[in-house]
Amino acid sequence: MLRHMKYRGVPPSADPYSERNLAPASEQVNQAATDAKKKFDWLNVHRWLLTGQLMKNDDSLVAEVWRSLHSPAAQLEYVTILGRSLSEIVHCGLELKEALRKRNHEISPLQREDRIRDELSAQIKKLSRQVPSMLNGYWDKLLQVSSESSSLAPECLAELLQQKLKSLVVADRDSNQRQLVMGEQTQLVLNEIGIILSYVQDAIAQDVHSQSPHAAHILEAIETELDSRPKSVTSVQLHNMSLH
Repeated sequence: MLRHMKYRGVPPSADPYSERNLAPASEQVNQAATDAKKKFDWLNVHRWLLTGQLMKNDDSLVAEVWRSLHSPAAQLEYVTILGRSLSEIVHCGLELKEALRKRNHEISPLQREDRIRDELSAQIKKLSRQVPSMLNGYWDKLLQVSSESSSLAPECLAELLQQKLKSLVVADRDSNQRQLVMGEQTQLVLNEIGIILSYVQDAIAQDVHSQSPHAAHILEAIETELDSRPKSVTSVQLHNMSLH
């Protein structure tokens, strides 16, 4: 990485896939894979392993990683990201409402027009229109994945998650659509659902990894190589950068 920053990449006449030119990037990719393993983040372990193999023009790992990234673990990861996005939308909505409240307090009650107040109101309405479709997608995908037998989840999980979701929604009087309650409690419950899903995701991902012998072999070889290699100042710096 430092070499690429200094010389702005591989010289035009050089082979970008040569061992010498790939070495710095490969070292970082391998380190990222082992760091992900320490966190039991098996999906990212497979992503990094595949990246490293494809950098070497080796596609022998594609099938195993494809299976990993199409497993219920990857679907749960997707649902968790959706939930995190919904939580961020709620946070944004709360900030907009607080800004509107402060603006209403600042201006005279007799003042009918105010550009800032109107813009804040418009943003809140726009946000409210976008939430139902995203909420429905999150709701449907969450229940679909959590109720699948391949998810290794208990049968009661889907019902538990549905009850938690029901506590976060109200029916919009105008559109009769499900609308997310914009409150701090909503953020807490969405975060709680994400934590529950993460445990199931980790269990599935580890199970998939245990059935991926080629990935396990490559990871073991990388760990052996990293453990036997003397630590240079540069590699320590790069490792520290990857952790922050």
